[in-house]
Amino acid sequence: MALAEQLSVDRLRGAARNGLRRPARGIARARARATASGARSQATTAAGAVGFATIVAPWLFVVLARATDPKVGRGLIVADPWSLLAPSWGAWALTGLLLVAVGALVLWARQRLPAPDFSRTTVVAFGSLIAFAAWCAVSVFLWSTSPSGAWRWTVIALVLIVAAVLGLVAGAQPEGRRGIVFGLIATGTLTALIGLTDLLAFPGDARRVLSPLDPTATGGVIALGTLAALALDQGEHPQRRRWLRAAATVGIAAVVLSASRGAVGMLVFGVVLLALRGTPIGWPLVQAVGGALPAVATALLGSGVAREGSADTTGRALVTLLLVGGVSLVAWAAARDTGAPAELGRWAGDRRVQGGAALVVVLAVIAVFASGDGGLRGAWDRTSGAFEARSMPGQPADSTRLWSGTSDGRLWRWQAALDAYQQSGDPVRGLGPGTSAQVLRRYRRDPTPTLTVPSAPVALLTESGAVGLTLALIGLLGLSLAARAERRRAPRSDGAILLTIGSVVAVHALFNDDHLQPLLMIPAVACVAAIASRQTIEQQIAPPPSPEQPPGKRTLATAVGAALAFAIAAGALVPARAQLRAREAEAALQKGGAGGLRDAALFASQASQLDPLSFQGPAIGSQAALALQRWTEARRLALRAVKLAPEEASAWRAVAYVALAEHDRPGARTAARKLLELDPAAGSTRDIAVAATLESAPAESSPTAIGTPLTAQGG
Repeated sequence: MALAEQLSVDRLRGAARNGLRRPARGIARARARATASGARSQATTAAGAVGFATIVAPWLFVVLARATDPKVGRGLIVADPWSLLAPSWGAWALTGLLLVAVGALVLWARQRLPAPDFSRTTVVAFGSLIAFAAWCAVSVFLWSTSPSGAWRWTVIALVLIVAAVLGLVAGAQPEGRRGIVFGLIATGTLTALIGLTDLLAFPGDARRVLSPLDPTATGGVIALGTLAALALDQGEHPQRRRWLRAAATVGIAAVVLSASRGAVGMLVFGVVLLALRGTPIGWPLVQAVGGALPAVATALLGSGVAREGSADTTGRALVTLLLVGGVSLVAWAAARDTGAPAELGRWAGDRRVQGGAALVVVLAVIAVFASGDGGLRGAWDRTSGAFEARSMPGQPADSTRLWSGTSDGRLWRWQAALDAYQQSGDPVRGLGPGTSAQVLRRYRRDPTPTLTVPSAPVALLTESGAVGLTLALIGLLGLSLAARAERRRAPRSDGAILLTIGSVVAVHALFNDDHLQPLLMIPAVACVAAIASRQTIEQQIAPPPSPEQPPGKRTLATAVGAALAFAIAAGALVPARAQLRAREAEAALQKGGAGGLRDAALFASQASQLDPLSFQGPAIGSQAALALQRWTEARRLALRAVKLAPEEASAWRAVAYVALAEHDRPGARTAARKLLELDPAAGSTRDIAVAATLESAPAESSPTAIGTPLTAQGG
């Protein structure tokens, strides 16, 4: 009996212990699930921050770096907007990206940001991009005749690599992809607000939106942000939708007032792609266009697309008519969208309403054309000048027209680059990265500045050769194929936006120099890489490690990555700083005076020390030394500039000035012949050639043999 009682007591105690253990285990599981949920929430927040910073940080660094440029004009307007195509802007964009990369490494070391999984296609794409960067870096020291230009290409390749890595890291989480989209909207809206403010504050300096970047980047960044705002408008919180609608309205107005054909084309092409991908943007688009119409019409009618002749009135009226007609067509298309009111949909579906609207538009167009001098005859000649300004030899295009410039400039630059590539005799290596400016100076017919080849594929082929083009295409197409394979994982809206951004920039790069525009390439590569990113099954199912666990090797990896990022940033910023010093030296040299010449010599010396591979410092320093009558130093610097860049006209121009000042007849003739070969259209080339010819026939060599030249009358 005692044994039975003892067994009963033990059974009761065991049951009690088990009963207590089950709640404890449940509490432990709940605590683990809560910890895992909190860690996942931290990972999601971190991915969103990384995605947002990937787009915003490079833009912010480039805009802030403008304050250091000595050629910045009044307000926010750049006196020489195309100077922003300088290598320094790619360096500043790379620095911003590297700062974001270091932050992502810190989050990864603290186990708040999971690492993405790479598919084989993505690995091949990254390897190809790294090989392309190495190819450009090697050309700096081996075969490129423009070392600074080749280093610029290297910096751009590094920008693409870092942007792709950050896009993969952010794209592993849905909030990371959404962060990239919000970054596009933020940069586009801020760019539009700055440009419109500049246009309103200083209407006499520029009649188009230029600030805060160069014309191509300004319009492109605004167009990308506008597309993102339009596509994200559906399904959001009402308060957020109002902000998105306002951003789209401001963006559309700024794109039209930028007078950039490329930006308008990007916006239209992006809207078409979004519609084809099933994004319901019709109703948000018509509301945004309707909101932008008063501002656009007021600006166009106030400042004018053309300012003289009958084309002025006719052009303004036609612009307004086209805007109203475009809004009507968009409204008709949007009325069929699910987001439009039902009454508007029934009204737009009425065939009588559609026919009446079309008839009104046709009659209005005829009336506008007939209202000008001469009636309908010659109407096109009167109105074409209101939209497009054709460049005259030796004169820049009028940027006050809605459309500025012509396609002729692109065609001859493509032809010149391809012709030089065929004559180079080295299709594998090409002409060398960064040599497009040298090639175009040989072929141009007037002194209008021609800096780049306006086509990324043509520039890649001619400058980096077949090897560089193949490596770049494998890298970019590999990322695109990986994104196409993984796009089903992303939400429909995010996937459509990100793929549309990549497609729009890719098509735009076929006809523009987007390969040298980091603020356009970074969003495109980051968007495509974000879609190509994926998480492993273990990361999706198992809870992430607890932050309390020891970091192990992650801290060491983060330290090594930060040191590497610092070294790369220094390698990019030091040449950028050297170029800035060279520009300051040029500005001081133009200022003149004893103080200005001394400053020019000092700045040029600092530029040479910061970037020993650049010819700009020695060339400008030679001119400053020549003005200070330091003959030996001027000759030494001029010869050094020619040694660094033997195919650069500015270097030979410095040699010619020194030779003429020292009465070095053979040297002057050699420099003049070289300048006639490298830059025959420049006005200074003709002056130097004439001076060298006169120097070759001095007075002491005259036929009279007494030092008196023959006069025009033969005496």
